[in-house]
Amino acid sequence: MKLSHTALVRAPRARVWKLITDLPTAARCVPGVAAVTPSPGGGYKGSLLVQLGPVRLVLDGDVALTATDETAGKATVRADAKDSRLGGTVRATMDLALIDKGADTELRITSDVQIAGIWVSIDQREHFADMMSKNNNDIRALTGYLTDTTAQIKAGTQKA
Repeated sequence: MKLSHTALVRAPRARVWKLITDLPTAARCVPGVAAVTPSPGGGYKGSLLVQLGPVRLVLDGDVALTATDETAGKATVRADAKDSRLGGTVRATMDLALIDKGADTELRITSDVQIAGIWVSIDQREHFADMMSKNNNDIRALTGYLTDTTAQIKAGTQKA
């Protein structure tokens, strides 16, 4: 399934770039993320807790930046995860683009998500699409994080 979201972040492009390319920090803004730790291959291991209607999943897997172009303001994130209890899998590629809007930054996220497993076959695909849409739309956590830290930087209470 394809998902597309846009948000205006009240922070300069360089600050937004720094956050979205720091996967452990960016992950703290995603509801349900339980852990993101470095893995030996240069990427990260992570866990995402998901409730799809009556089905509760713990998706464990790998996430990595597969492409970055700071000058163009573009990055690609790849995630592969599975729920070993129910045997479901999720594979997602997220293309991120930053557009400078003066003091603000427009963040565009285009995701290609493939899901498989028994929880898909029991008519959870629509619930999963809703959950993914809510998580991607909950960019308010990201924008709030950036706005708060930008204000703290300006006030001199936090380093950039």
